[in-house]
Amino acid sequence: MTDKLPEQTPESSEFVYNEVTETYTTWKNNNDKAARFQLVTDEKKPGLNRVGTKASPEEAKRCKTTCILKVEILPGKTVRLPTKYDQAIRFVSPKTGEAVQGLCPWLTKVGEEDIVVHSSLDYKSAMKDQEALDMVAVIRRKNELQEALAQLEKLTPKS
Repeated sequence: MTDKLPEQTPESSEFVYNEVTETYTTWKNNNDKAARFQLVTDEKKPGLNRVGTKASPEEAKRCKTTCILKVEILPGKTVRLPTKYDQAIRFVSPKTGEAVQGLCPWLTKVGEEDIVVHSSLDYKSAMKDQEALDMVAVIRRKNELQEALAQLEKLTPKS
């Protein structure tokens, strides 16, 4: 006598398998500084009790902590990260097509090299802006000193 396999019906959950495929995105750091950030994952692990030691098995069932994925990408290097974190790393505005927010918006997503980072998020642009403001302040101060010297020369009687 042969054993008969259970009949597979839409209501039957015995033979339903949910295959989860994870896709990855490659990120590149084209800057001269290392990119460091942390991603909050959806994975949970047993928590710690109030004094910071490992929780007892009973506590661990009740208390779960969120796992943090620490990411560091050295200059010129690439790293593959799950695609589900793309929006957290860099959000591109559908209106402007610019990267406008994120944990590390200046990273380059391989395949989307033409995305422009908004100038307010680009640290190199911010440094150039600050240097320009500093230069303007120096020139303004120099002009003020020259004007003050000219005023003194007018007030001082010539002998």
